[in-house]
Amino acid sequence: MNDQISFTIKKKNSQYFVCHSGLNGSIIKTHLDTPYPGLSEDVATLLCEDLNSLPLSSIEKGNLNTSLVYCVLSTLIAGGADYRFEIDLPFCIQWDRAYRLNPGHPNHQVEYKAISKIVDFHQGKWVDLPLNYCQSLEEMRERNALEVPLEITDDLQTLLIRNNSVENFTVDLLFNLFHRISISAPILWVAGIIDHMELLKICLILFDEKDSDNFSEDEMNYMKKMNLRLENLRKLIQISKEKDQII
Repeated sequence: MNDQISFTIKKKNSQYFVCHSGLNGSIIKTHLDTPYPGLSEDVATLLCEDLNSLPLSSIEKGNLNTSLVYCVLSTLIAGGADYRFEIDLPFCIQWDRAYRLNPGHPNHQVEYKAISKIVDFHQGKWVDLPLNYCQSLEEMRERNALEVPLEITDDLQTLLIRNNSVENFTVDLLFNLFHRISISAPILWVAGIIDHMELLKICLILFDEKDSDNFSEDEMNYMKKMNLRLENLRKLIQISKEKDQII
């Protein structure tokens, strides 16, 4: 926790409000610049802890969405009952690098090692297709480009249909946060099949096309910070599964 700006919780009428202790105790705002509503005690406590663990530089810039817990709650607050899961899995999976590994040596071996849990999940149905440079499904079909088989999409769809709104938005959030490089990785992370570090390594290796799984000091520091963000996000998911409604 930093000493200059921190976040506290105020209770009013059985609800808990997360406030800026350094800004006259004002209630934090959503990404739409509206005050956060009252939360349950466990959700407010988790959000407050996550915000207090943010780098001071993020807080000074008002960049609270560095907290993934904040992002999920803020979006669900804004969307309310109108929130809809917008990922088009059959489309997105055609560019998923977990099924289109870099063919060059040694990248292929490093990438295959990184996605080993994804390969195991599909129980023999996993495929390694050529990299896809088409811009649409129509272009893929015009060029007779190989598509990721429907049975692989079905494996992942069975996990998505079990998700609640927090889990579905988390898939969407992580997919975009990690450069849309793999839709399967966030789906399997939400399902608890891959852990925090496995998710981070998949995204770093596939996006940066690293030819080694030896990470630089900057990359290790990034993963350490993101590990905490993901751990708190995992706690939010668990709370949401224990409650009928989190907002």
